[in-house]
Amino acid sequence: MVNIKGFHGTLDGKADKILSSKFIHSTKNREWLGFGVYFFGKRKDAERWAKLESDKPQNQWSLPAVLSADIITENEFFYDLDILVNMKRMVEKTRKLLEGLEGNLDMNEAEMRCAACNFFAELYGIKVFAYTFPSMAQNAIGFPYTRKQRQICVNDDNCIKNVQKIKERGS
Repeated sequence: MVNIKGFHGTLDGKADKILSSKFIHSTKNREWLGFGVYFFGKRKDAERWAKLESDKPQNQWSLPAVLSADIITENEFFYDLDILVNMKRMVEKTRKLLEGLEGNLDMNEAEMRCAACNFFAELYGIKVFAYTFPSMAQNAIGFPYTRKQRQICVNDDNCIKNVQKIKERGS
């Protein structure tokens, strides 16, 4: 059994809607790990995402919010792409699909990755993907550095348990 604590950054109004009903799956064709509900492995990454969302002009009156949840599934339905053998297996099993998509001039790398994750999830019944993406950042005086950001994509709502809104730090 896999049990991961995940953090979902969003806007306060959306967080309340999620708590009263359910998460809405992201189905954009450029999603990092395919279609699903996205969580970060670290609270600070979810807080950063929520702040970026609330800073957008169209959300100027919205406050950032973070939800925590337990992501629970059986081992065979969880696929951690940080494990090299898992990544190799996924590439091998989706190679034909990827080769076909590569010829599609309208599809970029992000769209191919999303399609491969969706295909692999359907083929093997994967309910939860996880992967640690490198992300460029800058420190307070402008020096770039690479930080790591663990993302978890859940494509089966039954894996999401104990959803709670987290209070802001210091409140």
